[in-house]
Amino acid sequence: GRDSDRDSLLQIIVNNDLLKLSRQKFASNVVEKLLKYGNSAQRNTIVREMLKVVREGGSSQEGVGSTVLLLMVRDAYANYVVQTA
Repeated sequence: GRDSDRDSLLQIIVNNDLLKLSRQKFASNVVEKLLKYGNSAQRNTIVREMLKVVREGGSSQEGVGSTVLLLMVRDAYANYVVQTA
């Protein structure tokens, strides 16, 4: 698709929680495609989101947390997103 379409998808992914979307069957496919066909800036943005530290509930409040990446590896659908990255 067009670069502007991929930018729009990227904003949706960032604004709607990468972890939540990656855990859904069809939404994870969209994230995978953006990693595969996006430009380097788009891919880097997704990888930076994956490296953020969050609490298990998904919020970035104080306390001990895990990276989004670690939580993704443990999920059946999100794991494929990690493999694509």
